[in-house]
Amino acid sequence: MKKRTKHRHQPVKSISHETMLGQKGMNMAERVVLEMGFVWNPIHIESGIDAVIETRDPSTGVTKNKILQAQVKAVSQLAAEQDDAFSFSCERAHIGYWLGGTARVILIVCKPDTDEIYWKDLQTYFSLPENRERCTVRFSKQADRLDVSSRSALLSVATPEGGLALGPLPKREILGINLLPLSGYPSEILATPTKAKGWDAFFAALKELKKPWLREFIWEAGILYSFFDPVAEELGDLCEGESEGFASEQWAHSTDPVLQRHFAGLLGRTFESRCYKQGVVLERETGVFYFAPPPAGGELRIKTKSSVNTTAKTVISKHTSVRQDGTLSVYYKHYAFEGRMRRFANEWFFELTPTFHFTEDGKIPHPNADVLLSGIKRMERHPAVLGAFLTWKEFLTENTLFNSKFRFLTVMAPPALVIDRGIDDRAWKPPVAIEDAPPVSIEDASESVEDEEDSLFLWKPS
Repeated sequence: MKKRTKHRHQPVKSISHETMLGQKGMNMAERVVLEMGFVWNPIHIESGIDAVIETRDPSTGVTKNKILQAQVKAVSQLAAEQDDAFSFSCERAHIGYWLGGTARVILIVCKPDTDEIYWKDLQTYFSLPENRERCTVRFSKQADRLDVSSRSALLSVATPEGGLALGPLPKREILGINLLPLSGYPSEILATPTKAKGWDAFFAALKELKKPWLREFIWEAGILYSFFDPVAEELGDLCEGESEGFASEQWAHSTDPVLQRHFAGLLGRTFESRCYKQGVVLERETGVFYFAPPPAGGELRIKTKSSVNTTAKTVISKHTSVRQDGTLSVYYKHYAFEGRMRRFANEWFFELTPTFHFTEDGKIPHPNADVLLSGIKRMERHPAVLGAFLTWKEFLTENTLFNSKFRFLTVMAPPALVIDRGIDDRAWKPPVAIEDAPPVSIEDASESVEDEEDSLFLWKPS
């Protein structure tokens, strides 16, 4: 009788899905870094750093030992994913390791299945105590995408205190500012004594005359200063004596801060009147100008001009959302802007910053306007803000589709500067977590001269 022989199962060799996913992530990161013209040096024995990136000038090949370190994480699903954001959780010990070294560390998170790859400068991100406490990195899919255009931003992380300076990627770019030049105001200001000896009394008397469109004036210590003739505007009953005129430039070009503010106030009221005649009203509590609803209520569309043709844009839109109790909440979103008067080298400008105004029915301010506004500003980025600014520029300035001529004020389009070399916007400053980022707005062109005499904060709508 033969003895049965036991057959042992031979061990099966295998490589896990996680290992393959991790290698795909390393390959993606290496490919992008090499496309930038930088050097990718993988670390084979590591405890939290996967590679060292050395910066290099792609045009000359010059390297100057400017490095940063990379930790690569490949995932099959992005955590807490939204349309333009997701999260990545980190262990507290890993954060301490990344921040405790002598070189800056970037975290690269990629999803190989969809060819998505993002990055974040960990030292900058975790410098905020609240971020470090949460141990979670929040990525913006738009601002934090890793591609060739990230080259300048990575270079700024690798050389935080200067050093190697690589030129911007060649491209033609148009730089614009959000300062609308103001001109065409009358050459003379009329000063007229009034019977009223207080602002409340003067305003009450003016209100009785039912002239809500009459705003091109300021009232100070019993004197009405105006661009218009009070008698011609049927305000003779409010006056006490004849008007005396003086040159507008006495205020417009004055070095006296008080006279500057007087002229800024007069110019601001005139700008407000001009907007009112175009259907843009001022919400005095917040100082925001916004599109007034049409007489029949509802949404509002206006014609606007793009770079190639004339289109229509919805500037008052109706929105609905579902409350927790299942009922519908309705609100209207109005295109709006806020700003102030500025003077540079005896030239006057209105500094315009786009925003939104929210109402319940087109007229009554929405009680949760602040929440709605902050939600929109977290989602919208520079292109949306720029588009809103261009809409306002087209609507408010002269010689446009709207042919908006106004007897007391001319609003001109802001100047633009054409340059032959573009600049990567993300290179201006280190990346910021999406929930901590300030609202995106058009560059404040006056910041560089903020300390000059003529750049005083002069007037805000009120």
